Amino acid sequence: MLAGAQLTVDNQATRACGYVTSSCYSPALQRHLGLALASREFAIGAELVARDPLRNLETRVRITSPVHYDPNGARMKSG
Repeated sequence: MLAGAQLTVDNQATRACGYVTSSCYSPALQRHLGLALASREFAIGAELVARDPLRNLETRVRITSPVHYDPNGARMKSG
């Protein structure tokens, strides 16, 4: 997934509903993740497609909670 990719619904490739603002590899999660701005019509769990027409790439993405690591704050509160 590359920053700048347009988010679309699977069957509506020409209707953008957001875009990827940044992406990177997470050593803690051992996978890539990205930040994006998406239309409010999509809730957590919605699946979209990140399309990069300049590089001819498409990646299926899922909207998740913004807290990926230690959501209960257990590591932060350990002593």
